[in-house]
Amino acid sequence: MQRASFVFWLIACSGDKTETGTTDASGTTETSGTTETSGTTETGVIDTSTTDTSTTDTGAGAMQVFSGTLSVSVEELGFVFWSDACDALLTLLVDPANDPPVSGVAQCTMVNDLAPDTIRMTFEGPMPVKGIYTGTVEVQYPILPAPQVEPWSARELGAGALEGTTSGSWSAGSAGLNWDARFDLTLE
Repeated sequence: MQRASFVFWLIACSGDKTETGTTDASGTTETSGTTETSGTTETGVIDTSTTDTSTTDTGAGAMQVFSGTLSVSVEELGFVFWSDACDALLTLLVDPANDPPVSGVAQCTMVNDLAPDTIRMTFEGPMPVKGIYTGTVEVQYPILPAPQVEPWSARELGAGALEGTTSGSWSAGSAGLNWDARFDLTLE
């Protein structure tokens, strides 16, 4: 039976710990070590044969809900130039069991020059890779002859925060539309 040896050095605020041990081909591990804490030394054998070595679910395969503010700026082009902005609640559902796994809808009504026009954005995308989200957003707005599809992207900032953007444009003759949207979401 083959045995592998290993040494762990652990340094903690309360002292130093040294462990040495062996693992045989069946996976059974036996360690022994000493711990020095404030001048006191403890020696003993640690049985790790029943230690749970399964991985912890970090949420990568679990459903997550992010929500927060989507801020949209719109410019209508034509004989007269108009611009406006609005804010909406965006909720992104991340669920590997759904098709598509990432989805969300936001809608807001312009508040100044373009009131009461409403912009609606429907987000879709695959599962994120290394905290990076990508996908498409379908944009509906009154002067658009049909919904426009543009890319969107977001990235995890840590501590359950997600930041993303999308933008796009449409034109026909002298008429046109430009939009820019940004969102800051937090994990619920």
